[in-house]
Amino acid sequence: MEMDKYLELKEKFEANRDDENAVKMAAYMRNLFSFYGLPTPKRKAIYKDFLKFEKGKKIIDWDLLDRCYADEHREFHYFVMDYLVAMQKFLTYDDVPHIKKYIKTNQWWDTIDGLDRIVGNIASVSYTHLTLPTNSLV
Repeated sequence: MEMDKYLELKEKFEANRDDENAVKMAAYMRNLFSFYGLPTPKRKAIYKDFLKFEKGKKIIDWDLLDRCYADEHREFHYFVMDYLVAMQKFLTYDDVPHIKKYIKTNQWWDTIDGLDRIVGNIASVSYTHLTLPTNSLV
């Protein structure tokens, strides 16, 4: 039986937490969010293999992402963005409402910028696949 992916990530984040750094990170973000105190390289290393495995499935696990984004720790919000970037080629316009939910929750520049880029990439890729009928240009 597959272990609960959210709990697996949470366990890894908690095992690597740095409380002193967490206080500094929270202060930098005006104490709007809780942190485990994981610097970006360490955080990404924790779930690098997990993302590689998920990418092989070629299916977005929205239940996992919803649980992660509902967590109070900012590292989970960053994970959601990194997951979506890793799965970018599998995202379509139909996924934008899911991402919009994240954009409207726990808003701050650090996630808005990343989520905005993901939605922009969906629009860009979808736009390049559109073809206009030749007679529409006359």
